[in-house]
Amino acid sequence: MKRDTPQQPRRRKLQWILAAGAVLFVVALLVSPGFPQMRGRWSSALWNLLHVPAFFAITWGTATILPASLERLRRIFYAAAVAFSLGTLTEIVQGLTGRSASLEDLLFDGVGIVLAVIFIARREPWSRRAGWAYAVLVIAALFLCLAPAWGRDLLDGLRALW
Repeated sequence: MKRDTPQQPRRRKLQWILAAGAVLFVVALLVSPGFPQMRGRWSSALWNLLHVPAFFAITWGTATILPASLERLRRIFYAAAVAFSLGTLTEIVQGLTGRSASLEDLLFDGVGIVLAVIFIARREPWSRRAGWAYAVLVIAALFLCLAPAWGRDLLDGLRALW
């Protein structure tokens, strides 16, 4: 059994504080009625991009906050379940506070959660190939978030390539 070095409990505490702060900050932003409704096609799509890193942070933060004694897979599952429940709840609250509730937002929340689960689930440092694969996955996810803004323009552009 490995013994903890004196820096590990301090590092764990700092990581826990940062994770809790990130979760609280993102939740406060999600339910805040102070943000104006995005109306433009591109401004709305760029706003959707924020869902991915926000729910990545919530999932990672929750996994960090949960007790380390909890089995690893269970901790990841609970973190994903909490993040998805929070996404669902915030969409409901947004609908009640004058902001629009959206299934599209919930989809983008799910993208952030899945990216976080993949990131958290790795057991050892990624090889260069795995790191590149994850980077491509992140870029594809962000591309997915912008896809509604492109709409017909994107489809017409892709058809022009063939």
